[in-house]
Amino acid sequence: MGLLLIKLNRCILTHNRVDFERLHFQYIEEDKQHFGIIVVPQKNAYEIAQRVGILVNTLMADEIHNQLLYA
Repeated sequence: MGLLLIKLNRCILTHNRVDFERLHFQYIEEDKQHFGIIVVPQKNAYEIAQRVGILVNTLMADEIHNQLLYA
């Protein structure tokens, strides 16, 4: 996972489910922290915005921390 994103305290939004699932589990296994990963399917921009909007309006930042979420 990008070191820069960790330093900036940013959650990652990605279509790349396979690689980011692997990275998430690697971080958990190594007892490392990250600020969350949101995996979204490759849909049109409007549908992605709707899915992500629902997720981030439902959860607080501390509930996304170290989580692998699917929108």
